Amino acid sequence: MHFSFILGHTTAEDMVKHFDSAVLESGYPISQMIQISMDGPNVNWKFYSIIKEKISADFDTKLINIGSCGLHVIHNSFKTGATASGWDISSILTSLYRLFKDAPARREDYTKITGSLLMPQKFCCHRWLENIPVCERALQLWENIEAFVKAVKEKTIANPGNKSYATLKKATNDPLIKCKLCFFQCVANHLQPFLALYQTDKPMVMFLAGDLSNMIRALMRKFLQDDVLAAASTDDKLLKIDVTEKKIHKTYKQIELGFSTEKELKEVVKKGGLSQKQVMEFRIDCRTFLIRTLQKIMMKCPLSFSLVRNLTALDPRQMVNNPTHCRESIKKVLTVLVNANKVKEKDCDAILVEYGNFLDKIPVIGSTEFSSYSPTSHRIDEFFVRHLSLESFPKLLPVVKLLLVLSHGQASVERGFSINKEAVVDNLSQRSTVARRVVCDHVRSVGGVLKVSITKELMQSVSSSRRKYEHHLQQMKQDRQTEERK
Repeated sequence: MHFSFILGHTTAEDMVKHFDSAVLESGYPISQMIQISMDGPNVNWKFYSIIKEKISADFDTKLINIGSCGLHVIHNSFKTGATASGWDISSILTSLYRLFKDAPARREDYTKITGSLLMPQKFCCHRWLENIPVCERALQLWENIEAFVKAVKEKTIANPGNKSYATLKKATNDPLIKCKLCFFQCVANHLQPFLALYQTDKPMVMFLAGDLSNMIRALMRKFLQDDVLAAASTDDKLLKIDVTEKKIHKTYKQIELGFSTEKELKEVVKKGGLSQKQVMEFRIDCRTFLIRTLQKIMMKCPLSFSLVRNLTALDPRQMVNNPTHCRESIKKVLTVLVNANKVKEKDCDAILVEYGNFLDKIPVIGSTEFSSYSPTSHRIDEFFVRHLSLESFPKLLPVVKLLLVLSHGQASVERGFSINKEAVVDNLSQRSTVARRVVCDHVRSVGGVLKVSITKELMQSVSSSRRKYEHHLQQMKQDRQTEERK
């Protein structure tokens, strides 16, 4: 069972208080609690530290920790890298949208000058990697923006005279602005597939290490020497690379900027007006962008946890292609589970034997089904339920089920904010909001409004709803009177 526990800006102590009343005092078997998943603010980590000690002392159980939400880490790392470059892309894209927002006369001037009805898109300050289409639109419109600024200078149209226009005017004077937008988009495109894949409620934690490792290597390859990456053959060695160490960097001319960026840079150089020093500084800024992005990813991402790295033992592709490594990885997974009191030490030998037997059965089951497994089109829990039976694997199956429960991120919670925003109206109480969410979740689970079963019990509940509401009001009135008498 998963709890989605959303709290606004508050202290760790208040969070603990709410968690106590909502979860620890709920009557659920807390000794079976496996994990608390969250994003990365310091207040959340303080809350986690307090709760971990409380659960250990009061319920004699330990939580499994695989770090904060990987989705948040990637978003925030990209933002950190973009900010470190010093290009101020966020202000440019924000100003581009605001200049023409709610300004019909200005939009008319823009259309008259450029002959285009296409307008900039809105920049999102909280989800930077959602701005790839925003950046694409900016590149598509940039020549029009330059024409608009030129018309203002020539006094063909009125000067907007606001901060947004001043920001864009400054940007149009930068000969490298399109190169910067192209590189911004290039790095975002490297990170976006990870976010798209993990925006799901399906069990995905066993694929997390492989996807994070591939993403980190792709970014490192742009500016680190090839022999350095070749020597980092494992994920733990990869995380130990100091990306700030200059002696392992490629020369600035060898830095890979991406196809579009390289093409745009060549065109700018060809037009003239750029010195070799400016080109060098731009390439070094790109390297800074990559370094700061990678620093934060490597420091915060779940790949730094041994359990995440070794859960590849439950990746069907690894099981068929690298069974020896998987046998070693499952031992390390069991070590973590034993230390967390989730698995008994006396059962580990039997679990390892059953896991080895399962690997040996793969050719009989069909190696192709394992080697061609795709997380995007199949659910890993359904896959293992189909191939692991309680009769053949009585010790292994419960462990696999436990590991499948681990959360890879906060995708469902983040979507919950959007659902709440749609559900909430003025003067709506907490119970009503919860009730609306329950209805919404049920409708979604059955596949739409038309597939909801209209049962006798449902009709009786609806017909008596007014009476229940009046009874609730009467009860609240009696409670207030009792409180006043006290």
